[in-house]
Amino acid sequence: MRIVNQLQAVLAADAASTNLSIKVLDANETQVVLGMTVTKSMTNGYKICHGGVIFSLADTALAFACMAAGVSAVTQSAHIEYIQAGQLGEHLTATSKIIHRHKRHLLCDVEVLNQQAEIVAIVHSRQRVIQTER
Repeated sequence: MRIVNQLQAVLAADAASTNLSIKVLDANETQVVLGMTVTKSMTNGYKICHGGVIFSLADTALAFACMAAGVSAVTQSAHIEYIQAGQLGEHLTATSKIIHRHKRHLLCDVEVLNQQAEIVAIVHSRQRVIQTER
């Protein structure tokens, strides 16, 4: 619960994520789960969730997974695979895990799922540690 509270405090100061109504759903030292509901302002001309919005959810999950593990890090590189569209009104969850750590580099994976537990997107990233918190 302590990690969730810490992440919620950070989220409160994150204007971009707050504007997307991203919420911390669960967190521990090995993974973080964030969620948001796709609103009309998040859709593109095809009336599906804009890919940049899905990536923003995933990128926030990446940063929070690092914080939950006790480090501040920024995304150095990321690759996203869009599997299917996020639909208006759907609740999306992003589960982020650190899969490898070496010195100042972390490799992280994120799965973005819809409310039917179907994969919407997968992200593989490399994070660069900028500060150790613990």
